[in-house]
Amino acid sequence: MVLLVRNRFLSTDHDVRRQTGIVIWGTVIGFDPFFVLTLLPRLLFGIDAEYVNGIYSILFLVALPLAYAYVIYQRRLLHVDFIINRVVVFLVLALLVLSLYILILGIVALTFDLPVECPLVGGVLAMLLSLPAVSLHKTVQQHVNRTLYGCHYDFSSVTSRFSSRLAQAADRDTLVALLSQDLARQMGIRRTALFLAEGDTAPRPGRAAAG
Repeated sequence: MVLLVRNRFLSTDHDVRRQTGIVIWGTVIGFDPFFVLTLLPRLLFGIDAEYVNGIYSILFLVALPLAYAYVIYQRRLLHVDFIINRVVVFLVLALLVLSLYILILGIVALTFDLPVECPLVGGVLAMLLSLPAVSLHKTVQQHVNRTLYGCHYDFSSVTSRFSSRLAQAADRDTLVALLSQDLARQMGIRRTALFLAEGDTAPRPGRAAAG
């Protein structure tokens, strides 16, 4: 895991960083249910307090080999990739909200001597209320897309927004920058060149890292 984290932040290869990021987040997602539902209640309320038996919550670690499998076979999962993407977004959003509220409400319950079940009930309610939140869902979606693909996943929405920016371009330099740099960056294209009618080319082609 230490080597994975090191490669994630020090590697200059975009694909290596993306792939190690998938494995790291797979590990986090796999360990999070065990921590929140089994280990955290024990830390807050004592050794006998747990919402889910560790034998069951530790099974979520299956996300780790699934992350490795996804990295290996990603190019071959085109028919189910959309489903995987949406499932991961909902899972990440649910785990983030559940973890945060169980931690906060657990401290509150410990301070005011409330029943052990209060943090879990509050966390589940907060999770159910947050799932329909469009802005929060969109934020998680963007981060999941960057982790899984290194760029945006819904290319149709990207091109739709980009077309309006092209329509507002008032000069040639802006148009060239949009076509040769901004569009490539948003679409995850690594190298671009724009050839103009006069025979000139756009500024020197370079790598466009996915945002």
